[in-house]
Amino acid sequence: MFLVTVTNEKYFLNAINLIESYKFNSFNDKVLFFSLQLPDSYKKKLKNKYGQQIHIEDVPLVCEHAHDLRTFFYKVYAIKRAMEFGNDFIYSDSTNEIVKFTIELKNDLRNAGGRLFFPYNHELLKNKYWTTTKCFEKMGCFGQEFKEAQQYWAGLQIYESSPKNRQFVNEMYDYALDFEVN
Repeated sequence: MFLVTVTNEKYFLNAINLIESYKFNSFNDKVLFFSLQLPDSYKKKLKNKYGQQIHIEDVPLVCEHAHDLRTFFYKVYAIKRAMEFGNDFIYSDSTNEIVKFTIELKNDLRNAGGRLFFPYNHELLKNKYWTTTKCFEKMGCFGQEFKEAQQYWAGLQIYESSPKNRQFVNEMYDYALDFEVN
């Protein structure tokens, strides 16, 4: 299971900590590292430290908000690109750390239907408080059940490589390109 993360210069050391925790407590497989305007010297340090284990790629400016930290487009971009590698993967924000062995994660992933998302459990973190009417309309989510649904933590998502998930991620990417949906 690959590790996928995105970072900028501010969180570079956090990203190294995440990678090291992945190597120690997780699958220690390929790391897909996406850069938000990270200087070349930082990318070189990563390549020197991790060699062939790490794939480094810049998040391109495919839309005006591609590097805007408030819209999370960069996360969706990294997830879409990771899906193209054809392996199961963990998307994690660079500020996270894997603190326990993840040996059961593949079983958990399959038992969950191929995707693991983690909902917030707080009344104030429902979609109705954070999602615009325009977003609900553009996504065709008109029912009250969409507004009352809990938001999910975007900082940790786990995907099985499957046609169903590729379709889901492609749809998520298309929505993320639209600033009014973000």
